[in-house]
Amino acid sequence: MSCEFVLHGFPGSCSIVPQIALEEAGADYRYALTRIDLGEHVRPAFLALNPWAKVPVLEVHGHRLAEIPAITRYLDTLYPEAGLMPRPDDPLRDAISWSVLSWCSSTLHPLVTRVRRPAIFAGEPHAEAVWAIAAKQLGRQLALADRRLEGSPWMLGSWSVVDAYLLFIVAKAEEAGIDVGAFRAIAAHTQSMRSRPSVERALATEHLAAPR
Repeated sequence: MSCEFVLHGFPGSCSIVPQIALEEAGADYRYALTRIDLGEHVRPAFLALNPWAKVPVLEVHGHRLAEIPAITRYLDTLYPEAGLMPRPDDPLRDAISWSVLSWCSSTLHPLVTRVRRPAIFAGEPHAEAVWAIAAKQLGRQLALADRRLEGSPWMLGSWSVVDAYLLFIVAKAEEAGIDVGAFRAIAAHTQSMRSRPSVERALATEHLAAPR
């Protein structure tokens, strides 16, 4: 019997965000490893799935869906009881919640990519300068997230996919040498997220799929 969804991802990448969402929803999915480290994401077989050459990609009955906000919107509509995003009655409040997810995707994520792989943006001679500029900007943005978490354990008041996205951002920032220790609310948030069953299951699946 085939799974309802196939999630194309790579351990350690942002594919962990929709993977956590799938786990939260109790969805039937299969994790399909895309070896980004071997360049599989730029080969014809994967480009047929996503011409933008990146994970995650969610396969749904022969259709392919890319980009975390779009995947989140689809899963949130399909599994309203999972609480993947808040569902306020007010359209403006709803839009504000989605704007925070977009901020993760369009601001935090690009900055993390620049501190993790600065050379691909300006070449090796200028990599250090790219890292320094991006690290400073990322620090300012993380301070905003930390401030938001001071009055609530979750970014949108209740748990949402935004919290999964922030967990990924913080993990990658730490790997890139960013000191996040000063952000106490973020540290508490990270601890809460790592003990969440959906996160534990997603990380276990990643571990099993990881290249050996």
